Amino acid sequence: MLDAKEYHYLKKELISLQVEREFSILSNPDNLAHLGLPFKLPDGSFLRYEESETPVIRFIFRRFALTFPFLDSSTQVEFWNENVRSFLVAVAEAQKSFVSDAENSSKLRRLKLKLVRVFVLLISSAIHLVEREEMMDVSEEEKTLMAHFESLSLNANLYDSQPIRADVLGVRVNEPAGILRKRTFEYMIRVQTKTEVYYIAHRYSAFEQLRRALLKRFPKLHVPTLAKQDTLSFVVHYSPTRISTDSGADAFLFHSEGAIEGDYDEVVDKTLHRERTRYFLRTFMHLVLSKTEFLESDCLQMFLLKNMTEPNDEEILDMRIREQLDRVREQEQFQFKKAANERMHELEGHMRNFKQNMIEHGGFSALFSELKEKDSIEELSPPLQKTINWAKVCLASTIYMTFFGKEKSLDTFSRIKRMHSIIPYTILKGVMRLSNPVAMMKHVLDVFLAQPFNKRSLFQRLIGIGLQDDIRLLEKLVGKYEASIKNVEICNRVSNFVEAPESYADVDVGMPDTAKLLLQVMTSEQHEPVLSPESLDEILQGYECWKMSIESDSYPADGEYLERAKRYGYTMKLLKLSMQLSGKQSMVKLLFEGVTGTLMRDVVVIFYKPLMRVYKAASVYQSVDDFSAFMDDMLGLVEKTQNSFEMNPNAVVKKFIDLVSRHEQSFFDFVHKIYTHDDGLFIDLTKWIETVLYFLKKDSTRNIEMNTVLETLEPEDMVTLKQELTDLLDWNHRTKVANLIKVQCRYGGMDESSLPNVQSDDFGLDNELFRELQDRPEEDDDDNSLQLSLTATNDSISILEPDDPVGEARVEAARALAQQAENAVKPDFAIIPKLLPGFVAQLRETLLESLHENSLMA
Repeated sequence: MLDAKEYHYLKKELISLQVEREFSILSNPDNLAHLGLPFKLPDGSFLRYEESETPVIRFIFRRFALTFPFLDSSTQVEFWNENVRSFLVAVAEAQKSFVSDAENSSKLRRLKLKLVRVFVLLISSAIHLVEREEMMDVSEEEKTLMAHFESLSLNANLYDSQPIRADVLGVRVNEPAGILRKRTFEYMIRVQTKTEVYYIAHRYSAFEQLRRALLKRFPKLHVPTLAKQDTLSFVVHYSPTRISTDSGADAFLFHSEGAIEGDYDEVVDKTLHRERTRYFLRTFMHLVLSKTEFLESDCLQMFLLKNMTEPNDEEILDMRIREQLDRVREQEQFQFKKAANERMHELEGHMRNFKQNMIEHGGFSALFSELKEKDSIEELSPPLQKTINWAKVCLASTIYMTFFGKEKSLDTFSRIKRMHSIIPYTILKGVMRLSNPVAMMKHVLDVFLAQPFNKRSLFQRLIGIGLQDDIRLLEKLVGKYEASIKNVEICNRVSNFVEAPESYADVDVGMPDTAKLLLQVMTSEQHEPVLSPESLDEILQGYECWKMSIESDSYPADGEYLERAKRYGYTMKLLKLSMQLSGKQSMVKLLFEGVTGTLMRDVVVIFYKPLMRVYKAASVYQSVDDFSAFMDDMLGLVEKTQNSFEMNPNAVVKKFIDLVSRHEQSFFDFVHKIYTHDDGLFIDLTKWIETVLYFLKKDSTRNIEMNTVLETLEPEDMVTLKQELTDLLDWNHRTKVANLIKVQCRYGGMDESSLPNVQSDDFGLDNELFRELQDRPEEDDDDNSLQLSLTATNDSISILEPDDPVGEARVEAARALAQQAENAVKPDFAIIPKLLPGFVAQLRETLLESLHENSLMA
């Protein structure tokens, strides 16, 4: 009836539909009984497998969660049925008590999608059809075009093919005129068109206003985010003669111990104010200008034409220095990725035998037995030593990308540094030296969970670091907008709605349109206080003025009209911020209340109790100091690298690999001591891992007959089904291309898997399903890698030779491919969901048979 590809993707889609349906059912804690033992029905009995509406998740729960070695079978009923259920009930109640804003809803949706993909990955890999299946692959032509993105990413700062180019190149310092005034900073922007080049200067607030204007003008498009301001300044040493000749990295002096290297006639120091903020603003402008819709908007045109200026000689020098640093910095980042990738590829040959041995039956057990028998890394077998070298490069690359390669790297560094500063390593080390394992566990729990004088525990402080900062900022913004609205009745109505949304029965709480949601809240007559006629009139007229303003390409000339529109906009912002604040506060309350503390204590006991005897026997308290030393070393290196300009990519790679090398023996000692004194716990863990791999490779003993499922359709439905499958295959192909482009752009040409020459097929996971774990572009609002790829494609056109039409055609084809992938939207289906009952009936029997074969209760 169908071809091999259609069978495969139909199976995958049906599994995905079923898993999504089961997650929706289990979102209500009252339905946890569908998972079976240990979750009970209200009458104390257990739901039979045949009666469960969640056969897939129930199978995964019983096959992998309940068999995890650290869980004590004698206490599982109490732990899952009482503590976990109580926690989930508390979470559900907390969600009812506040309105989830669009941002939080989007994050929850992405988290759910990730979980769905993991479950689909497991079942799709292990369950097969009677009919032949085949997966699609990217064509060789498309692979060639995608490989082109590796070189394109180097040229993101060059003049592109867009009609306008704006580069944030310098920072102008405005010294204060009076004693009490602070000096201010303006960011110098060079604007290039096809006919002219000119300069403008804007403060940071102007970029914020531009982003707000773009959000207002294009509510359905993703507007790039702005990084927080960074007030740090940097000092660079440069040669005036070389900086004037575009010498790149040769114009700067870089040294490790204060000794200047190289032959320079003259050395000059230059302070670069707000350099990191300028660099982020430069990226922001590139992303904005890469979208045609933004480029043609009035708000962007006004931004690019306002505050024209003529830079003086000092400012021109400042811009020239920063522009060359930009080039060298981007070259450094790319070369770091490339150098790390080359080092990993050097290890590929040594990985083959290790990989094959690992995936064979008993491979993990053999690996860990060697770790137990050998006292140092030097004594390990050559394949395992090479594997450790590979892991060292991977970890070094991960550290670099975490703290330097992402938009939120500065925030990540700040939060990790604060968390490290409040962990009492010395106290933990002293506790772990206790001779009594039970007392040791009790004191460790007290260190993290105790609340002296009713203050927050260490665990709460660690978890709440980011939340408390967000809450303070939101409270400040809420107060600011309340002061701008100047209407106590309206502000109180917003506050009352956010605190008790369930009492507004006539309001569609889940409405995504904030303007209409606000209108419903204000006009609701089912809740006190009812707005006065004056306040109600202000809201109604404000809504009309606001609506007409956003539909207009220019601001209204009538001052009163504009003021009403602004106040309604302020009220919308107040509602949205209040919703966000309520959500954060509810999360903090949930983390700090008793049920969460009880659950965390139980989780720690479950996982830590069996380890205590091992930890004591192995004297691993010394590893507390080792971990603390590693964190100090890592954070110190990151901070030093942030505050310097190291342009030698090999030196950067070496620094981070040396960081890991300095601590690799301490980590090995920790693992070795644990396995030396193991009483069987880790042997069970390795066997559990092997069970998962065996399931993925060979578990399906009873295949599903898809043709039997298709026989239930009418002939006219089969015609529609063929069209839906065509659309499904097209969408899967586009998302496959999009994921590969994202990986290409994110890792600068590195393999999409960080494992050199290790394919997901080796573990029973087809490569395509493994990529499903990657974020799809439309599901990751914070990831601009696809858009960056389009920008890079535009930028690369200028580096082609003028008489290279083939090169230009290749660039345009790559750009078209990326654009097509970015616009991939999953189609809606009418016939495929009709196949779900018949498919699930066979799937249920297959999963039940697998449980029985492994001597597990259903």
